[in-house]
Amino acid sequence: MSAGELIHVTTVIYLVLTAAIFAVFGLIQKWVENL
Repeated sequence: MSAGELIHVTTVIYLVLTAAIFAVFGLIQKWVENL
């Protein structure tokens, strides 16, 4: 694996993790509003 590929994979993982965190926060916010 070249350095460029490693950076690309790291970027994709970072974006997926960020999206997952936002999704979780959105679900928590909806859940709290429904209490």
